[in-house]
Amino acid sequence: MIVYGDPTRQQTVRTCVERVRADLGGNLDALRDSLIAAGELEQAVADGPGRDRPALLRQVERVTDLVEAAFLGHGSAEEAYGALDDVGREHGGMPLTIHVAEGFAFYTLYPEQYRDAAERWATDHGDERGKQVLVVGVRSIGTTLSAVVAGALQRLGWRVRRITVRPGGHPFQRELRIERAEIGKAQLGLVVDEGPGLSGSSMAAVARAMTAAGIDRGRISFMPGHGNGPGPQASPDVRQWWDQTRSYDVGLQEMRWEGRRLQDVLSARTREACGGEVLHVEDWADVPIPAELPHFGAFARTKFRCILSDGRAVAWKFMGLGGGAEAAAERLSQLAATGWTEGPLGVAMGFVGVPWVDGKIVGPSEANDSFIAQVGRYIAAAAGQIMPADEQQSAIQRLKEMAYWNVKETLGDEAAEVVKGCAAAETGPASSYGDGRTGPGEWIRTPTGTFVKVNCVGHDVDHTTVGRQAVWWDMAGAIVEWGLDERQSGVLIRSAGFQVPVGVLRFCRMAYAAFRVAMCATCEATADAGEGEKLRRAGASYRDELKRALTDR
Repeated sequence: MIVYGDPTRQQTVRTCVERVRADLGGNLDALRDSLIAAGELEQAVADGPGRDRPALLRQVERVTDLVEAAFLGHGSAEEAYGALDDVGREHGGMPLTIHVAEGFAFYTLYPEQYRDAAERWATDHGDERGKQVLVVGVRSIGTTLSAVVAGALQRLGWRVRRITVRPGGHPFQRELRIERAEIGKAQLGLVVDEGPGLSGSSMAAVARAMTAAGIDRGRISFMPGHGNGPGPQASPDVRQWWDQTRSYDVGLQEMRWEGRRLQDVLSARTREACGGEVLHVEDWADVPIPAELPHFGAFARTKFRCILSDGRAVAWKFMGLGGGAEAAAERLSQLAATGWTEGPLGVAMGFVGVPWVDGKIVGPSEANDSFIAQVGRYIAAAAGQIMPADEQQSAIQRLKEMAYWNVKETLGDEAAEVVKGCAAAETGPASSYGDGRTGPGEWIRTPTGTFVKVNCVGHDVDHTTVGRQAVWWDMAGAIVEWGLDERQSGVLIRSAGFQVPVGVLRFCRMAYAAFRVAMCATCEATADAGEGEKLRRAGASYRDELKRALTDR
């Protein structure tokens, strides 16, 4: 089933260069953002005009290497400025497609983890220091990560050759060819990526290609983003590669910034924002949620809660490096100004901090007309700008592709054929959806009876295939999640004040249910028994809604 997506955005070389320059002279957080932007520029050139313009690719690879050196305190920002000026002057108007680096954007992955992992690898291979090592980064994120690993090894005295690749083919059976010339004189190989994911096939494909190009299999190591190994879609061959290949990873809990853990950094920022003493910091995922609500762990962002001595608390949620947290904080400020949610207290290390809201999580039994009307008004208030017609059509087509395959997997071929005729001729101008999570579990009723919307931002730029959609996505999501009948749906729609195209709303209901069925199945594969049962029940409920949406007229 289809759940995950590959978020992209369109930019020119000039815009990318400006993003790298903007933070290059700043503090550690700013330099990290500059490094991520440099890696994005290199990725876009490598996946775009790089094959036909090798001189340009070498230029942007040098930019990434120079910014990496500045980030880790081993190089001059001035030299990076000069290299950036050359790229912008010669190629500024060139259009590029940026693929979002998921680890930096969604999964709390820091470049510094790979510096530390490279140092561990170097320690283990100290008796082979005279040999050249080939560092292969798997794009997209592999541009930045390979630069960090290569830079760390070079500073330890290693001879390093760095390249990046993008394996192709089926997501669970990636393939790749590396030419012998790309290996050079390397005798050792390092495969660098944010994975492994569901199958682990991308990193295995790189290792296989390195072996075919002449590097001994026993001299290849993986440098992944975690130590959990590949997910449930890994083939026996891929599992064998992972079982037999040495891996080097440094987990988030092992990282230190000036001797402080991540939780310590967030605790210090809490004191700055709120005053008072922080008694302790807890993993927000450990905070109980209502027993009837499933937990979509595979899609959850890292969250911490800092408890102050006076009883207040601050919730810190990872919203992305490279500007993601800043954009989320700005959006939260806009929603808070209209009274729907709490405004941000600060940004740190890609996290956004907000006051913890005490109260009761609103469940399905409380969806009376008054509350439904409030949800409708919130959807209208949270909606973004009008989507261009071509973007709206492209977004609907993305949903249609997802829904077709998920319905086919869930309900069979006949139901999947219905999807083909179940879309959206009547689109017309529409605002973009503003939230994406409007159902039970996303609202708090405070002790004074006020409803506060939580978990408001970041869902249109996550790792799923949904992306930016028209506001009908939020409308359909509320109808499905609260189980609204026709009369209650009317309350929601009238309160939002939109003229809702009937066919489009029906399509979005169907697509939303198909998407959530797939989310449940994906998360169930790695959940424990109790959570798996909740996900199965939720999946059955979404399947029932999917059937209703497919048969409604």
